[in-house]
Amino acid sequence: DPGFALENGVLKSNYRQAMNYRIGGELNSGMYRFRAGYAYQASPYKDNAIAFNNKLARKSVSFGIGLADEDYNLDIGYTISKWADYSSPYSIQGEDTYFVTNNRRAGLLQVTLGLNL
Repeated sequence: DPGFALENGVLKSNYRQAMNYRIGGELNSGMYRFRAGYAYQASPYKDNAIAFNNKLARKSVSFGIGLADEDYNLDIGYTISKWADYSSPYSIQGEDTYFVTNNRRAGLLQVTLGLNL
């Protein structure tokens, strides 16, 4: 659309295609289940678009255990993720703009109970 030529140009100069990868597996041993996985979410920014681009990718590791029989299943999983975000807390017209990179970590505990009625 010609009306958005400027905006499209900014997007093309700063962003790229990003592929996300996930791999995981489960081991069954009787009524017990053991799971593990890894996820990688790439930064959508081009390498020269912003500083610290290599830290913006999100990496996650997960693991879990479960019990299952004919009447119920119980699963407990934990995921830890590490990434950074990049932002400008404020900008003043005509002044230099400063950017901040925040390194972040997060953990997520999930518990699931299923009943076969």
